[in-house]
Amino acid sequence: MRFVFAAVMLLFPLFAAADEQRKVVERWTERMSESASHLKAQQYGRALKVSNRTVAEMVDRLGPGDASTELFGIVLTYKALAHAGLGEHEEALWYWRIVLGLYPKVAESDMSMFGPAGEFLKQNLDPPPAPDTPDGDLRHPKLVKRVQPHYPHGAHYFGTAGELVVEVVVTPEGRVCSPSIQKPLPAPTLSYAALEALRRWKFEPATVGGTPIAFLFNLTIHYKAD
Repeated sequence: MRFVFAAVMLLFPLFAAADEQRKVVERWTERMSESASHLKAQQYGRALKVSNRTVAEMVDRLGPGDASTELFGIVLTYKALAHAGLGEHEEALWYWRIVLGLYPKVAESDMSMFGPAGEFLKQNLDPPPAPDTPDGDLRHPKLVKRVQPHYPHGAHYFGTAGELVVEVVVTPEGRVCSPSIQKPLPAPTLSYAALEALRRWKFEPATVGGTPIAFLFNLTIHYKAD
């Protein structure tokens, strides 16, 4: 996976002085290289720890823009690879679906260097088929627990606003999985924060004839700038 750090340094929107911007980007560059090295060595726990730290910092500092989206997408890919390597496939696919929705170009990347974890992601480029709805008395999912999304500091500083349109599957257990971003927000961290909250929502599942079923659900989440 190739990075264009010169372009990132020029275009990367950070709410800090130029010297601090440079230091932050250099730190992230080092961490991304470290995470990649751990992934290649199949040290997935170490790779995940580094990726999580970097994601947390980016959520606080990144604003909108293509360069932000590319960089954030790469770091989230490393997070997905680490989960895949650890055998945490549901976690891996959650973040991989987010990456593909925010930064589709990542699908063109050569991930063979990451071994089985890279192969797992490459085998899951296409969204899973929509669940079938059997004939009968259909009752739609009912939301029973809503978690409000965090408004990342960087996105807030730049006055980023808009709406995220996403399709998810509500499982027969009432959980949310398989996000498919139909319309992302201008800042990648804003979409990420919204989806991290959405993942914690709980539903009464859809039922047909009283039997719980998986159900494709379309949601719109709004962010307003103060």
